[in-house]
Amino acid sequence: MNDLLIQIIRDRSRSLSPIPTGVETKLPYLHGIRAVLFDVYGTLFVSSSGEIGSASPPVIDEEAQSSSTTEMDVRIGEAFYCRFRTPVGHRDSGKTGSELISRFEAAISEMHARKREEGVPWPEVDVREIWQRVMIEVLANEKISAAGHSPEAWAVEYEVNTNPVWPMPGAVDCINRLGSANLVLGLISNAQFYTPLLFPALMERDLHELEISEEMQYYSYRGGRSKPDPAMFEVAREALRMKGIAPQQALYVGNDMLNDMMPAAGVGFQTALLAADQRSLRLREGDPRVAHVMPDIIATNLDEVVACVLPS
Repeated sequence: MNDLLIQIIRDRSRSLSPIPTGVETKLPYLHGIRAVLFDVYGTLFVSSSGEIGSASPPVIDEEAQSSSTTEMDVRIGEAFYCRFRTPVGHRDSGKTGSELISRFEAAISEMHARKREEGVPWPEVDVREIWQRVMIEVLANEKISAAGHSPEAWAVEYEVNTNPVWPMPGAVDCINRLGSANLVLGLISNAQFYTPLLFPALMERDLHELEISEEMQYYSYRGGRSKPDPAMFEVAREALRMKGIAPQQALYVGNDMLNDMMPAAGVGFQTALLAADQRSLRLREGDPRVAHVMPDIIATNLDEVVACVLPS
């Protein structure tokens, strides 16, 4: 199954370049860093939306930002009919795409509302469960057989159509240099089951090859809580303690003041705000929750982050 999903990502992806932010850098050398943990979307990957799809409605990439919702509907509808090998000529792709998007968003909103009532302030879903229900309903409405339906394949198809990504310039080199210096590497991300597949699909290296161990990968869909909930950061802090690494010896790199810098600083990590891409940079200006959050590093590319960690 993973081979199929990786191929879908490769087939549907195309190069994206970051849009400069013009943010002023802050690049001190941080002594004694022994671990570096990264956000994924907007940090290790250029993301056309800057966020993972389950947390927010789909957005159109930079070449189609002036497009109407109808064009997105058509794109999703055509992807649907292609995925299920159904002739498009007599179908209303736009109507089907609109129905898929609205059902998906409604199901997520319903799940989020239920979790908030249960006391989870920043809930996360597993999109496989959402798509399993939504797709059965839509396939039945379209009078298409559900035999062989794979919620995983459709979830990836939907994601690459609504939130295209591409490796951030310098990402592989950054990871390799930090790993070669024997730093512990990890990921803390609002993410889905397909997020780890982006690495072999688009970087041609899986996370094991990049020396990011399974035990240091934290994804929101697994625990049902998304950033800025501190839960993933707290678990990562304890995992690092077990390795003899104190919180202040860990650096977290992300692109969002609320989702990344606030919870990372809250557990004692040092922080690096990556202001590499205008689409994904979230300064949250005016948000009182981050008014007193000051990143230790403000970088406009990943090379600058490495220079702040490794001695020249």
